[in-house]
Amino acid sequence: MKPKILVSWPLNDSTLKHFDTSLEYICIKDSKTQYEECLELIRDVDGVMSFNLTVDKKLLDKAENLKVVGNFAVGFDNIDVAYARQKNIAVSNTPHAVTMPTAELTFGLLLNLARKISFLDKGLRNQSLPSWSDPVTVSYSLQGKTIGIVGFGRIGKAVARIAQALGMNVVYYKRHQLERAEEQELKVEYKDIDVLFKQSDVVSLHLPLNQDTRHYIGEQLLSRMQPHSYLINTARGGVVEPDALYNCLSNKKIMGAGLDVFWDEPNVPERFLALDNVILTPHAGTNTKDARRNMLIELHDNISSYFRTGDVISRVV
Repeated sequence: MKPKILVSWPLNDSTLKHFDTSLEYICIKDSKTQYEECLELIRDVDGVMSFNLTVDKKLLDKAENLKVVGNFAVGFDNIDVAYARQKNIAVSNTPHAVTMPTAELTFGLLLNLARKISFLDKGLRNQSLPSWSDPVTVSYSLQGKTIGIVGFGRIGKAVARIAQALGMNVVYYKRHQLERAEEQELKVEYKDIDVLFKQSDVVSLHLPLNQDTRHYIGEQLLSRMQPHSYLINTARGGVVEPDALYNCLSNKKIMGAGLDVFWDEPNVPERFLALDNVILTPHAGTNTKDARRNMLIELHDNISSYFRTGDVISRVV
């Protein structure tokens, strides 16, 4: 009997025909009723392919045969991984496919801010620029500036490589400092988190969201930033304390921010929409055709690997 895999998205047959034929796939019918359908179908399945599904205790308790959950993302804050561990359920993610697309968007946001691209575009269209040489059009070069990367996994390292290609200096912070030889190879320097925020012209966030990092970036750290500096967040909205960031931006304590992630997605707080020193994108870091295809392949391969070898390729727990 084939292991049953619950797919929490209405994938079409043309996609499913490329999947491992030794598995049986059960797709939900409507993404608008995703959780309810999954709750109804999960009882007898052996695996779950999670597309932005909240895999909570209620869902895990309803599953009687569940062995593995594959997540269509590098982040996994939508899954109760601690409870999955208690129930001996493997959890995987898709860290490889998301790396470069997220790093690309990180620099898209930064370049937009530093070079005032959206501001200048709007000014030309609205004919609101006093003149092409007015001081308001002057922007900032990134060459020679320092970028501080908070969270230095695959995405953080990809951001470092792009930054170095643009002539930026790279400092980083993570819980466990790299070996000196690796730092030298990557041409990066470790900084304490407070020092990083104080010395960086740009702070780019790439840390996961969990109990330890929720609202980690708050008033204490944001107050360390320089008036000309920028904050970029393509990680998770929850790692930043929203009131602290809003106060920082609205009072012009930093030059600006680029935000791809928010606190209650898909909702974006209206007070941030009104700020003129913020660039906003709708969690689009991995939203390219190439990335989505590669993420689906990586998700599929994790699930297939579990039932072929007994383990996933990219294990979270």
